[in-house]
Amino acid sequence: MAPVNSLEGASRVIPAGADEVYCGVALPTKYRSFILYRGPGKSSAQLPSYSELEKIVKYAHDEGVKVIVVVNEPFMSDKLEKEMKNHVASIVEKEVDGLIIGDIGVLSIVKEMDVDVQLIASTYFVSMNSETVEFLRSLGFSRVVLERHLTLDEISEIVKNSKVDIEVFCYYGGCSNINGNCYLYHFGTTKFWKASSELKTGSPGGRVRPALTPCRFLYDIYDVNTKSYLGRWPIMDAFTICSLCHLPALIRTGVAGLKIVGRFLDVLKQETATRVIRTLVDKIWSEGGRLKRKSFHKLLSELKRDLNYAFGPLSLIRQEASKERRRIQLETSRLKNLHRFYQDTFCKPQRCFFAPLLNAPYRYEPSIVKSRVRS
Repeated sequence: MAPVNSLEGASRVIPAGADEVYCGVALPTKYRSFILYRGPGKSSAQLPSYSELEKIVKYAHDEGVKVIVVVNEPFMSDKLEKEMKNHVASIVEKEVDGLIIGDIGVLSIVKEMDVDVQLIASTYFVSMNSETVEFLRSLGFSRVVLERHLTLDEISEIVKNSKVDIEVFCYYGGCSNINGNCYLYHFGTTKFWKASSELKTGSPGGRVRPALTPCRFLYDIYDVNTKSYLGRWPIMDAFTICSLCHLPALIRTGVAGLKIVGRFLDVLKQETATRVIRTLVDKIWSEGGRLKRKSFHKLLSELKRDLNYAFGPLSLIRQEASKERRRIQLETSRLKNLHRFYQDTFCKPQRCFFAPLLNAPYRYEPSIVKSRVRS
């Protein structure tokens, strides 16, 4: 399942190998500015209109691909109920294949409407065991997206004991804490944080971007005993995480679907992530689950170059450079440092997706930490 936020995105990720695409649609009413953590307000993560959704559905269905729409509102109230019914009705009439729901109130409204689409339980239900999955099945869900903080063994156990399809996130965004229960996001929209120009965040690999939430800030870290300075790190953050090396084991758990995070990403990132995972999954299946470790990691190493180009510092050059300048830049630097961003951001800190609750710790060699502190 690949994320899209435009018709162009759908036209890129579907040829790249998506079996399903998922998207959100902004409310066209006074609640268009309702941008709570999972709200339907106008943002880069949402389609701008139902007509855009209709175009995506037509294109996807012509290609044999399903379209799932997110209605992940964080709560429901009397004032929102009418708007939500109209919203769901406008989505369903475009012949979408399913709805991702993350709130019991929204679920009750959808069931009252008796819509004929698949109901998928969002990760915001924080499903971390078989009992939760069974409860959601009893409510009418036929697929459940698990919470991110589960090990492969835990996922396998849930799949074995579940009567519905189990889907898991397989690439990109994450959360250090329990995703469905955190509202630190709201602080990212206040003038207080926007006015704090010195509050920046980024990965230890060197990428810097404006701070959005307190959990993504960089913090000065000191040893509590010696008072020595250890570095400046986003210690609350598990935002960028990766499970590519674990895909063979993940597929063996029996999950029914792999979901890529990133409705807010640009189309190149969405397309690249989809193509990389499609390539790896197809390779694993073609080998009948007996893919040799060396062969798999050789392919993965090659694909990481594409990910680095799409997600790493060179993406800035891509956006600004002409095709000729871009080609020259890639030829001169690709072999030298193309892996550096990916290695520094994901591999060296061991920011792998399947880590124990609550987040995968940063792990760096002392020499690397010292060089970062000096810089």
